[in-house]
Amino acid sequence: MSAASGACAQTYADEREYADLGRWRVVSVSMDGTLQYCAADSDNGSVQLRIATDGNRWQMGNPYYGSNGPVQGYVGFGQYLRPVTYMADGDGWASIDADAFVDDLRNGSQVRMLLDRGEQVFSLSGSSAAMAKARECALNQGRPPVRQSPPVVRNAPPPTPGGTNSYGGYDIAGMRGAAERFYGQTRGWTVLSGTVDGRFGYCVGERNDGGSIWRLGRDLTVDGSAQWQVAVPYQARPDWNGQIEVDGDVRPISGSAAGPWTFAWLGMDDLNRIRNGNTMILDIRRASLDFQLRGTAAVITKIEECVAQGRRGGGMKTANRPAPIPQVPPLPGGKQPNRAALPFPACPDGGPKLPVTGICQGQAVDYLLNTGDPNAYLLPDHSCDWVVNETQMIDGVLLYKALRCNGITTQLEFGGGAHYATLDIARSALSASNGGTPQGETRVVWITHVDPANPVPDLLRASRDGMEGPTPGVECVLDPAESGDGWVFGPDAASTAAQDGPTPPMCGVFSDGDGVMRWWRVVADFGMLIDLPGEAYQDFDPATLTLLRKTPAGAWQVAY
Repeated sequence: MSAASGACAQTYADEREYADLGRWRVVSVSMDGTLQYCAADSDNGSVQLRIATDGNRWQMGNPYYGSNGPVQGYVGFGQYLRPVTYMADGDGWASIDADAFVDDLRNGSQVRMLLDRGEQVFSLSGSSAAMAKARECALNQGRPPVRQSPPVVRNAPPPTPGGTNSYGGYDIAGMRGAAERFYGQTRGWTVLSGTVDGRFGYCVGERNDGGSIWRLGRDLTVDGSAQWQVAVPYQARPDWNGQIEVDGDVRPISGSAAGPWTFAWLGMDDLNRIRNGNTMILDIRRASLDFQLRGTAAVITKIEECVAQGRRGGGMKTANRPAPIPQVPPLPGGKQPNRAALPFPACPDGGPKLPVTGICQGQAVDYLLNTGDPNAYLLPDHSCDWVVNETQMIDGVLLYKALRCNGITTQLEFGGGAHYATLDIARSALSASNGGTPQGETRVVWITHVDPANPVPDLLRASRDGMEGPTPGVECVLDPAESGDGWVFGPDAASTAAQDGPTPPMCGVFSDGDGVMRWWRVVADFGMLIDLPGEAYQDFDPATLTLLRKTPAGAWQVAY
């Protein structure tokens, strides 16, 4: 097999380890001194999985010891297995082109492959970083770069004198006169809101990776301008020029330094690459500092929200300012109880309050637009029940019914994106009840803006975004869901009737079909594509998704 069209040859004269990532091993494969490809290898205890690239194209394969030539098999990332044609070259492997599956391989939880040894299921935990490292390997011609380890800092360096920086703004670390307060947490990041000499100055996310701290943040100057920055605890010259590399894409960058901190100034293109990337390397003169871009989309969204709060004067509470008296949440429809000015009483049922809205969890069901319990048969065992949980979005809070088992409640987490926002299951009560870890990242909802008075054109546009191109002989349409709650994108009745056997999704990644659970719901001015892999439908009830927004008076009410 060639480097471009056959990236899964098992035995070459020179196969060398490029990186060991635990579950994944990245190797370079050369023949006669010429790099053929780099690959990320994993296994399920029985069969090996190889995801390989020459730096441009991707392939995936399994060991295969049958006849040479095309081999019919199957591959899938959800409940549905689609037929594919593998190619066996007599080298012990059968492989397929994987360019169409790159997003699934990076973001999915598992891949299922069926060849000569029955169906094999491979975990994709850590695949995104492994694939990024494999591509880096290919771009480096298989030669691991010699890099200076980032400085290990057990605690963030203290503030040092410096005032405003050279463009009249605020550094996101080490500013003289700065005071920082906790704002929130998301995906392993701690978000802080900072004032400088009593004036709101910036919001910053801080992450501690194995004892090394780095920061990503945005300031807000007196004249309203802003600058995104990365801050690393490394001493450099005040003005420097270097390079920023994200997933192998290298571009020039500049920045400044003050005391023990060095700052890289980001353009919006740099920020978007960090938002959507997997690995980042900052080359600052003689230093080359490596970072894993975990949770960056979520923390950027959280920082933007924090800056918006700071712009309105609500970014943080100073130590000498009394905490505001909490407001009693409004009744559904926005009606305010007579006790609105009184402090919160204890919840009548003695239960907890939801942390963002302060609504009693036992009473939050009154806000839901669909209040019926999911079917009891969805409960994995008798110790589980349904409760209302909440997830903060940029301009509101989402309520929904979530599974609770043995004290663990399913938690959805909002993430921003260049084209679509998302909801992931960040904590799974179902997984915990089945003996697994509750932590994870399972994508279950894609979000786009729609006109709530006429959502169909926007939903149709978004649905077609998921199509690579027209499917011959198939007419794709948006129809009301049989449940009456939403819309389904898929082949029309005539196209479905013309199919022999099961009808897979034929209208792109946002379409319905046998083996998937996928449909659109409109929640206020958002179109939400419900896309439930595996048993995710047991973790939360998508029919109960309800958006709350604050009134000008600061009360929570349902957004229609």
